[in-house]
Amino acid sequence: TNLLEEYVLNDQGAVFQGSSDHIGAKVWNFAQFEEGVLEVCFSLLRKSLGYKVGPHMSNPVTMARAISAIVNSNDDDGVLVGNWSGDYDDGTSPTAWINSSDILLQYSRNKGEAVRYGQCWVFSAVVTTVCRAIGLPCKSVTCFDSAHDTDGSTTIDYVFTRNADGYLKRDRDRTDDSIWNFHVWNEVWMARKDLKNEYDGWQVIDATPQEISDDIFCCGPAPVAAIKTGNCKILYDLPFVFAEVNSDVIRWEYVNKLTWINMGSDTKRTGAKIFSKNPDGKPYTDSLTISRWQKSSPHDVTSDYKFPEGSREERRAVDNAAQASRVFRGKQTPNDVKIEMVEKDGMMVGEDFTIEFRLVNTSQKKREVSSLHLELYSKFYTGEIKSKIFFKPLPGLTLEGKKDKTFSVDVKSKDYLDKIAEQANMEVIISATVAKENNNKDNIVKVDNFRLRRADIEIKMPTSCKKGEELTAHLNFKNHLPVPMTKCVLYLGGAGFEKIEKIPQKDVPAKSDWKLSVKVKAKRVGLEQFSVTFDSQEVPDITGRAEVQVK
Repeated sequence: TNLLEEYVLNDQGAVFQGSSDHIGAKVWNFAQFEEGVLEVCFSLLRKSLGYKVGPHMSNPVTMARAISAIVNSNDDDGVLVGNWSGDYDDGTSPTAWINSSDILLQYSRNKGEAVRYGQCWVFSAVVTTVCRAIGLPCKSVTCFDSAHDTDGSTTIDYVFTRNADGYLKRDRDRTDDSIWNFHVWNEVWMARKDLKNEYDGWQVIDATPQEISDDIFCCGPAPVAAIKTGNCKILYDLPFVFAEVNSDVIRWEYVNKLTWINMGSDTKRTGAKIFSKNPDGKPYTDSLTISRWQKSSPHDVTSDYKFPEGSREERRAVDNAAQASRVFRGKQTPNDVKIEMVEKDGMMVGEDFTIEFRLVNTSQKKREVSSLHLELYSKFYTGEIKSKIFFKPLPGLTLEGKKDKTFSVDVKSKDYLDKIAEQANMEVIISATVAKENNNKDNIVKVDNFRLRRADIEIKMPTSCKKGEELTAHLNFKNHLPVPMTKCVLYLGGAGFEKIEKIPQKDVPAKSDWKLSVKVKAKRVGLEQFSVTFDSQEVPDITGRAEVQVK
């Protein structure tokens, strides 16, 4: 396939969400060829450049940086307002969008009033549309376990303190860094004449307003090749992007202002997987839910960003980035008792589930484990905690040399249903104190993120038709919740089908099947993608898709 057929001409695709173990694909209509979209894109670029027309508009670096700034509304009355609060009553929920043209044309109709609301995948999808519309090759890229480094250290620092009962607890007041379950940005293809063409090719740009660059909320272009080697002195915004994909996670115990104990680090946590759509020039036709046990259907670009974890080249890249940041990392003493999570297949929202983990003694000598406990939180995909679900102390034990012990903690749906956040993300923290020889002690901590699965919408409709023909699509999914789904709305889309407005739906009773039949009309010839999103107050963003060959 000619890559231009994907990265410039393809107006249908997908963005990836979820967690590194359970990935969800959200089908998207980029719609760069829809009537009125190109005009809006040109208007945006003129606005971003201060309405100054000149040779600078032929510079892809200038244009890409301008696009990353104007797609968010933070500084320049741009397109989208970011909102991660969960309250979208005065706008559209970020999970409801499935079409960039709806966003861009609303912005134009309202004479430049920012559209409410977007989150990272929405920003990325709109950037894809703008870039492809003006002929700048572009793809949407999702990084799972994406770090947000707030202090330029190129490390993610988790701080813990002891409570009155002697348990280690996450000190969120002293922890500014975070790890997003996923973050979606873009890559654009260009020559970097400003870098003497040493870093031509794919460049990261990011319109999600996270950190300020040159006094405005924008990011990039950052050469992917420079990210891989940790060359953080290259323009633009390399330290921040490098940290997203390859920073070390360091766990600290805060004792007092002068005493910080390094409890260990995780060098493999961030940038676990980096995916984009397969560049086949076609609509996305693979599974909407992808677990770690399935063959990966997205295009894996992780190796473009980083060398194999633990390799000499990867460690050298991290060291290069650390030298550029000039931040002291502290001395680490290796722990010989490890906490390992027992991975399970996707657990459904609304059902009971079990968390399992192992304590593994890697030494030859026995170890006394005390103050063992597990904390469970619901959180937003950005790493921000929504609610504490429970704190569970566990019995201490003696762990003989080279032995391990497995623990199971049951979680009932009633424990978490009223506390769950969008995307159904959870964070589990397990910690303990390990007694060693000569009165020495180790503090061990494991932080793990996972996501509860949502049902997919099954779509039954003809696989082929003639242009102008009306088709019936039969939709259904199961509500796994023990409570009704309320404030329900259905959104339908597809570049090859006549537009259908959102359709409000009745409440879906607990543990019941939802069914609906809708009529759609094909408007152009080709392999066309029909997509649906069902939003409710309890579980948003239930999706489905089907392909139709229009003749």
